[in-house]
Amino acid sequence: MIKLYQIRITKEIARRVNLGETVAEYTAHCDASMLGKFPGRGFYGHVADLATDDLDMAFQIGNIGPEASITRHAPMHSVSVGDVLVREDGSAVIVASFGFNAINWSN
Repeated sequence: MIKLYQIRITKEIARRVNLGETVAEYTAHCDASMLGKFPGRGFYGHVADLATDDLDMAFQIGNIGPEASITRHAPMHSVSVGDVLVREDGSAVIVASFGFNAINWSN
């Protein structure tokens, strides 16, 4: 099983950004999703478990299913750049533009 973590942008965060406010969660989301830059574990929430131990298969399941292979814990979007996948041994990667980059998830 691989745990999926995503940065969630709430309506309140979007409202504040649209008013011109700098919001840390939004900046972290942009850095992660556009640059593949890991902003730190604190910005992420555990949204789902994916029934596989293979990163490529986790990406596929998170995008096209099957739904039976996804245990949802919170609203999630399809797996994309900036999302974090954590294996059962605790090793973690951030989804990059091409493939995955190892990150330190222990902090």
